[in-house]
Amino acid sequence: MTNCGRRKIEHTELIVSAAPTKPGDWPWHVALYKLDRSSIKYICGGTLISEHFVLTAAHCASSRGVKLLPEVLSVVLGKFNLIGGDVETQEREVHQIILHDKFDYRHLDHDIALIKLKTEAVFTDYVQPACLWYDKAIEKLPTNEVLGTIVGWGFDINESLSHQLNQASMPIVSENTCIKSNPLFYATVLNENKFCAGYRNGTSACNGDSGSAFQVFVPDVAKDKNKTIGAWFVRGIVSLTVSRTDVAICDPEYYVVFTDVGKYIHWINKYN
Repeated sequence: MTNCGRRKIEHTELIVSAAPTKPGDWPWHVALYKLDRSSIKYICGGTLISEHFVLTAAHCASSRGVKLLPEVLSVVLGKFNLIGGDVETQEREVHQIILHDKFDYRHLDHDIALIKLKTEAVFTDYVQPACLWYDKAIEKLPTNEVLGTIVGWGFDINESLSHQLNQASMPIVSENTCIKSNPLFYATVLNENKFCAGYRNGTSACNGDSGSAFQVFVPDVAKDKNKTIGAWFVRGIVSLTVSRTDVAICDPEYYVVFTDVGKYIHWINKYN
């Protein structure tokens, strides 16, 4: 898809850590909701990659490794306010959930899933598809450091879900750096299909941001440092991070583990 990963509404502000976004900044970011008895709850983020498909984490679309029934999931495109107040959203029912066939819910291996929408998305200023990572993209980046942005409504400093979509940028760190920071945790979960990213300063992907993309801006002109002409590519999917010892929410002082989307392009293209 050539016309992917490009905003239709231009905003000029630079991204800082955990900063608020504006409507239309991330038109491929979607909200996943789950019908829970009589109420419907926000559970995860996801990324629109075509008119028919949303990319997310497998653990968002399953329970103990068994995929959810399509009718209990709802996908909202173009969402900015987690609770009401959006005029440009598109709500879609789910036709099919496709978990990776090797998904292991205990270790979150192959934590990737596709959600096929029952009716296709309509592309607007507020709803657009993201691009999928490809290996040669790294050659176009202006620096060796791969800096990505995550967006979501995950827990804020008040330990509650944020009402408006937030964004944070963070670098990919080496496997060694990641493991050294907490060997007991990272040595057991990292493998060649995952990567680590983040800062150890509270800039993190916290609960509620699972399934969201680690997205990298790739300039149209190789090595161009001016972040204006180019496209956003999905490099990873938020999978897991270290839990705090006192409460069952994530610890923002630790790196985040992402599913490496680059390793699954053939799998995605089989369906998309």
